[in-house]
Amino acid sequence: MTDADGDERAAARRVREAVDAVSRPEHTGENRCLPCAAVNALGVAVVALLLGRRRRALGLLAAVIGGAAIWLRGYAVPGTPRFAPRLVEPLPVEFGPDHDAVVDSGSVAGVTSGRAAADDADGAGADEAAANDERPDDPAVDRADPDGIDDGDGPSPEATMEALLDSGALVEEGETLRLTDDFRTALRERIETLRACGDGELAERAAAVAGEDVEGSVHDDRILLDGRRDAWLSRPIALAETAVGELLRERGVDPAVARSAARPLRAFLETCPDCGGPIRDTTLRNCCGGPGGVSGNPERSVRACADCDAVVFTER
Repeated sequence: MTDADGDERAAARRVREAVDAVSRPEHTGENRCLPCAAVNALGVAVVALLLGRRRRALGLLAAVIGGAAIWLRGYAVPGTPRFAPRLVEPLPVEFGPDHDAVVDSGSVAGVTSGRAAADDADGAGADEAAANDERPDDPAVDRADPDGIDDGDGPSPEATMEALLDSGALVEEGETLRLTDDFRTALRERIETLRACGDGELAERAAAVAGEDVEGSVHDDRILLDGRRDAWLSRPIALAETAVGELLRERGVDPAVARSAARPLRAFLETCPDCGGPIRDTTLRNCCGGPGGVSGNPERSVRACADCDAVVFTER
């Protein structure tokens, strides 16, 4: 390999590293927020036109940089996910997250708290925020301990399981696990309470479970949890995970562990959080639109409501 080839590869590697550094995969691809992209595209176009009147090169540069930011990050203006959906709601055009409301949903466990850090990351404080990566909500345990936090990404499965057993949420029955009778009863009652409250209150309580500095808002029939990493929740998932998170925290479970347990405990539900119908083991083909439905994997195993087809748990 010649020196020129080595220089070209090094340059290509630096370009890839630069792209990875500014990319926000949680806001792009299938996770792209269409209102965010639309509002930002309009804003970039206006800025490019105004600058182009003074100097054509400036307008072209603004369009290229703004377009690249939207493509790589999902938006160009910091904090867009907080305000863009509300801006486009009055429009007669259908906007919303690029997900199917029945099948796809995020989880409170997928939200990263610290919204202010996200805005700082768009400015000069990005490197410092990424380097420190402090997680005040995580349990105060030794990260080398296998029963504690794994790699800083949240509680380990072992720590979560131990907390659920110690808190009386789960009980071992032979070689399987099940919800304890009192936790199942408390969970059903809490879901009924949440179901009776307004969507705005549900969004606020879901955000409280998701972590500090997370804001919840309602858009159509989905809930946006706005943090450093966002998540869109369907109403059934929001009901179930908020109830689980609140009950576990009331039993003394660490907030980070309660968040991480919210998704797996959904698999134990026997009735739909949204309508109260029975939950059955099925596939996307049989519950959510049939073979012509929206899913690209119709044979994917799910637990879904037999009455309203709401998906409560999806096998990964």
